[in-house]
Amino acid sequence: MDPTSGLLAGEGHIPLAATPDPQSAAPISGLVGESKCEFNFDMKVTRIHESPRVTKPYTEEQWAEIEELGHQLDTDLGRHDVRLTMGGEPTFVSIDDRDGAEWNTIALGPMKRRLADDLIKRLKRRFTTGALLHQGQGKLYPGESLPRWSFGCYWRKDGQAIWEGASLFADEAKDYGFATIVRTALCVEPRHGRLHVFMPPTATLEDYLDCIAAVEDTAVALETPVIIEGYPPPFDPRLNVLKVTPDPGVIEVNMHPTASWDEMVRQTEGLYEEARLARLGTEKFMLDGRHTGTGGGNHIVLGGPTPADSPLLLRPDLLRSLVTYWQNHPSLSFLFSSLFIGPTSQSPRIDEARNDSLYELGVAFRQVPERAGCPPWLADRLFRNLLIDATGNTHRAEFCIDKLYSPDSSSGRLGLLELRAFEMPPHARMSLAQQLLLRTLIAKFWQQPYKRDLVRWGTDIHDRWMLPHFVWSDLEEVIEDVHASGYPMKLDWFQPHLEFRFPQIGDLEVKNIGLEIRQALEPWHVLGEEPGPGGTVRYVDSSLERVQVKARGLTDSRHVISVDGVALPLHPTLSRASPEPPRSTSVSPTEVLRGGSVGATAV
Repeated sequence: MDPTSGLLAGEGHIPLAATPDPQSAAPISGLVGESKCEFNFDMKVTRIHESPRVTKPYTEEQWAEIEELGHQLDTDLGRHDVRLTMGGEPTFVSIDDRDGAEWNTIALGPMKRRLADDLIKRLKRRFTTGALLHQGQGKLYPGESLPRWSFGCYWRKDGQAIWEGASLFADEAKDYGFATIVRTALCVEPRHGRLHVFMPPTATLEDYLDCIAAVEDTAVALETPVIIEGYPPPFDPRLNVLKVTPDPGVIEVNMHPTASWDEMVRQTEGLYEEARLARLGTEKFMLDGRHTGTGGGNHIVLGGPTPADSPLLLRPDLLRSLVTYWQNHPSLSFLFSSLFIGPTSQSPRIDEARNDSLYELGVAFRQVPERAGCPPWLADRLFRNLLIDATGNTHRAEFCIDKLYSPDSSSGRLGLLELRAFEMPPHARMSLAQQLLLRTLIAKFWQQPYKRDLVRWGTDIHDRWMLPHFVWSDLEEVIEDVHASGYPMKLDWFQPHLEFRFPQIGDLEVKNIGLEIRQALEPWHVLGEEPGPGGTVRYVDSSLERVQVKARGLTDSRHVISVDGVALPLHPTLSRASPEPPRSTSVSPTEVLRGGSVGATAV
């Protein structure tokens, strides 16, 4: 008891008595010695399993193996004189305004232009020396009143400067106070307080550089920052160029080509880093919280240092091998794709366009010479009317040859092949893994052309190949094929891509029965024409989603998996990991438009 209050003693008090029973209470006597008590606590958490994640897709050991294969490929390509260059068209969205219209639906917007200006100046500082910044005219699309803008950065490959004074490039966000019309031989116009110089067209690069030098000398003399716009420099293989342009919902960056693995790593990781510093990201989240890419794609461009050096023009059988291999292995089309796939997407497969396209493609393949010299226009003439979408558009195709050797203009005869079915990965190393796979296949097909017959997949292309199980099994065959050619690529390098494209919704273990549900793919088709702002529009039908149900340990005569009372028909998957094959099916939840209820249909 506390002698001062007559209450039980609290912490810090010296009690008069301590007893479990008041009747046996006795006073505490004696002296107080030193009191000491130590408490120890230790807790350790150990991960027994960790699924690959996009924030850190690879361990350092895995990345070292990827780097080693990249250098091996450089050696092989050099030994066989394959003058391959690879570029890309990655896309980015705002980190701070993910829900804004300019980052979801429309192409132009005030924040997009400001962030694009910041990004291209960052890329100029990181990748170039003495480069010229140019604001040109972009593409004009139906329904848009004006062409889009296009920010370009041009620099010489020999290291000489085109423009020396970086401070003489005007800042998009700054008003310099110019308000009067300047009349001179060039078109010079003040707009929004900044001085814009409109460059005229020139026939040669030398004439353009002379004109630019005169503009810079004048800007130095007047101590006046300017914005260069108008006509860009004429195409010349002595120039490198990267561009930043607007697309609906994203900013697209057209990167300059790289010739080696180390250059590719530096460029890709540097681009992701500079975009982050400019407040631009590589991912979005849907209304249900699902993690997705930017929605704008990450197209990969193949070519050579010059059109004459392009492997695709020197060896048209390389293009035949790539098209055939992708058609034989649908996993290459769907594992790295965006959510919008199918016949009306931005990058339909050759067998999604027309029913007779495979027959005609087989006829064209027989005209391709075997490793022999041929005119550069042959590949374009053979495939221009086959590598198209359902409407005949040559640009909206999985393999776009618009800039391979088009007869329309010199800008279309660049020896370039664009692979458009790649979605923007959220991590730079995931993008590099995609590029490494493509680089490996090119090295393989240069030595061993792929001559298999085209496969008539029929309805399987939008049935079984929409399910992650079959996509992963097919990719396993691709990796085994590559490994057999002497390139030690590993399947688990693409596990992050599987988890990103086909995230696991959940799993369940009940009495030795395992059930796993994963997101699957569903083709989105366009609906009929409707009037819209600026012209006729066609909306995308995204009302369906598909999930994969994968079961292990079922007994057919005892167990049934049902959705809304409907039994799901299961297909044996013949898994190598277990003698008892798991079974899988796909389910497409649909919303009943009239009643508003949610049902499900087994496919």
